[in-house]
Amino acid sequence: MHNNHPSPTHPITQIDHRLYDIREMRARKIVRVARAALFLGSHTLLLLCFAVALLWLAGCAPSLRDPNQKPNDIKVKTLPGPPVSLKEQRPGVWETQINASNPDQWIYFAFGQSTEIKPTSPPNKDKSWHLAFRRYFIKTNSGVSGEGDTTVALLRDKDFDALEKAPTEGYLADETGNNLNEPRSAFGREGEWYYYDLLKHVLAPRSEFLYVVRTAEKKYYKLQMLKYYDDKGNSGFPRFRYAELATP
Repeated sequence: MHNNHPSPTHPITQIDHRLYDIREMRARKIVRVARAALFLGSHTLLLLCFAVALLWLAGCAPSLRDPNQKPNDIKVKTLPGPPVSLKEQRPGVWETQINASNPDQWIYFAFGQSTEIKPTSPPNKDKSWHLAFRRYFIKTNSGVSGEGDTTVALLRDKDFDALEKAPTEGYLADETGNNLNEPRSAFGREGEWYYYDLLKHVLAPRSEFLYVVRTAEKKYYKLQMLKYYDDKGNSGFPRFRYAELATP
């Protein structure tokens, strides 16, 4: 299969996408702190959270913003490039890049397929896809996200190449979440799949996390997240590698 690369993009478009990530990540952090304050019953801390939120979300890193761009005038569109790019790293191991740059559009993916899946019915009723990507969000076709019975197990500090057989337990489905109206993905149930540096505004996959995805067809795939940026530095291009595993 051919490995397609997105074409060059305008620098301002790259800035827009990074600003979007910054605001999203900041908002997620604020929500988490606010939830902790409510849990602890600290009204003072809760008020402080909202005060910080107003200041924090009002501006973005000056080095990332076009001087002629208004703080709230952020336009994020799909960057050029195929929705799904697939290449074989070595026999049986596939490296996949998803063009999930549009924050308003999910890109649907199925193991063994080299192109984007287009659900023919409402996505949560369609069983043809396994995973869906939108920026750094990942949802599975399971639980509140779909009826496809695609579940995920997290293995910590496991070597990708050494794992040959799928685990027998630990598989989770998507569930109802209360963070920015997003489902709580099985990929984030035991910790997000990435680290985010709020000072440098850089997202990096957690190399110690290895996922095993179980499909409704009772096929098992090991999956490791590799990058969030394409080769030109554009954000919203999650990249991962996967390989089929022996059944437990």
